[in-house]
Amino acid sequence: MLVDTDNSVLAAGGFIIQLMPDIDDETITLIEQRLANIEPVSSMIKRGLTPEEILEEVLGKDNVQILEEMPVQFQCTCSKEKFAEGIMGLGKEEIRQMIETDGEA
Repeated sequence: MLVDTDNSVLAAGGFIIQLMPDIDDETITLIEQRLANIEPVSSMIKRGLTPEEILEEVLGKDNVQILEEMPVQFQCTCSKEKFAEGIMGLGKEEIRQMIETDGEA
């Protein structure tokens, strides 16, 4: 994460990598080596690289194939019913500890 002098976040990024079934050790080693030798993701974001360009840095230009693009969005699916179900899922001891700690549950 890159932080400005006023402690605001300039750029932050990282990777979540999931290996697919039947991946060979050579490919795993190649990805690990490339990750070890690239600049921090936050720096690439600050330089204006797109997610696709960052992937190309990690995997190599010829190894990236975009299958689908989807817009990023936040959607809260909370409801009073879901909240009540969560509370009902707590055990008596957990609720007792909450009351002792916070004065209420």
